Amino acid sequence: MDILLDDSGNFVTAANGDFELVSGVDELKQELKHEFETNKGDLFYDKEYGFSLTDFINSPLDNLMELELKERIRTGLINKEYVNKNTIEIDIIEKQLNKSVLQVKFETNNREAIQLGISIDDTVKVVVI
Repeated sequence: MDILLDDSGNFVTAANGDFELVSGVDELKQELKHEFETNKGDLFYDKEYGFSLTDFINSPLDNLMELELKERIRTGLINKEYVNKNTIEIDIIEKQLNKSVLQVKFETNNREAIQLGISIDDTVKVVVI
């Protein structure tokens, strides 16, 4: 269980003034969204947390960069104990000079489907679909 965050990363408060909580598959989605948007080493208490997708900002996505990007995402997901490794799919939806849009899909070990949209241009934005 974790505190629910809005799209800007702010705490969501309930009608009674307490923080809203998130759990289950929604908690996993929130966790992944933030880890995809975080660079490795940015959290002082967990230097391995993050996917460092900012490395791909303003980089033309040629074949080599595309392979590296997909492998970084795949490797990060494979290291998650809740991910069914055989279900990971990473597709490039849009590829422009300085913008890439990806769709990432996988199932948890409990057969919950997770789908994320990742946009990399001047920032990294992740949308849970």
